[in-house]
Amino acid sequence: MEKTINITINKTLEVHVADTFKRRFLGYMFQREPKHESLLIQPCNSVHTFFMHFPIDVLFLNAEKVIIKRELSLQPGKVIFPVKGAKMVLEAAAGTFEDYHVDERLEIK
Repeated sequence: MEKTINITINKTLEVHVADTFKRRFLGYMFQREPKHESLLIQPCNSVHTFFMHFPIDVLFLNAEKVIIKRELSLQPGKVIFPVKGAKMVLEAAAGTFEDYHVDERLEIK
């Protein structure tokens, strides 16, 4: 069963929650375009874009849902190694997180 939530900072995003091994493993892999507006992967502290066909924006969040690292337009075939303090990752199509910044706290509803 798919689970979705809403996240707000500057705008509200519909978020698909990837909290099982299979959902975390697959993420956006093998999709021609994002199936969901955004994807929250938890627990997670690193990402890769192997087997992806589009660039993504990535926010690394700590346990308090504060952005501790931001990667914009991460191209397919790249790796971001573990980010110290990250407990979850929010991914979306490139361009989605341009107005989101390090030290901002996400409001999750």
